[in-house]
Amino acid sequence: MTDLYAVTISPAAMRDLFEAEHDRTGDLPPNYSAAPGALAPVVLKDENGQRTVELMRWGLPVSGGGRPVIELHDICDPRWPDLVKPEHRCLIPANSFSEGRARNWFARDETRTPFAFAGVWLAARAGEHRRFAILASGTNSLAGGGARAMPVVLTEDEWDDWLDGDNEEARAVLKPPAEELLTVVSTGEERDPPESRMGYQ
Repeated sequence: MTDLYAVTISPAAMRDLFEAEHDRTGDLPPNYSAAPGALAPVVLKDENGQRTVELMRWGLPVSGGGRPVIELHDICDPRWPDLVKPEHRCLIPANSFSEGRARNWFARDETRTPFAFAGVWLAARAGEHRRFAILASGTNSLAGGGARAMPVVLTEDEWDDWLDGDNEEARAVLKPPAEELLTVVSTGEERDPPESRMGYQ
């Protein structure tokens, strides 16, 4: 399960990279260890169909007060029937993520080229931030023993399919990341080392 990730892209770079019309994150600092419950930037389509970057809280609430769900394996989960609707898709910008008991940090390359997790979001209760969860699929050999799923990692050519595509196009990207897409850039760290970040200011 992915329970930490880094997002070190500046708000200006994020807006340009994801072709967002609006940025509601404010002066967002780099985060080298976004954890469950944290506020993190999310790209979604607003009520006018324009791409917007805003802060959401990581973890879908569970009825009865259980631990929020941070990783979702099925967008048809009956606990949240609205998630299957296209308007609840989102992109979760990231530079790296941690997976497995060994605390391996994965990235596209040593410079932490940005990517996005496929995500879903829910409306908030009054006075609260909206909530999001990362979608997960099967594993590849990089995950190591014991891992049952890895997050769905989307590259630039898949962002439109997930955020704007029809149901068939969107579901086609919900697959484990290709082995050649990721590399282990750090091991045993509670955060992705900040000295490794390059560019994307």
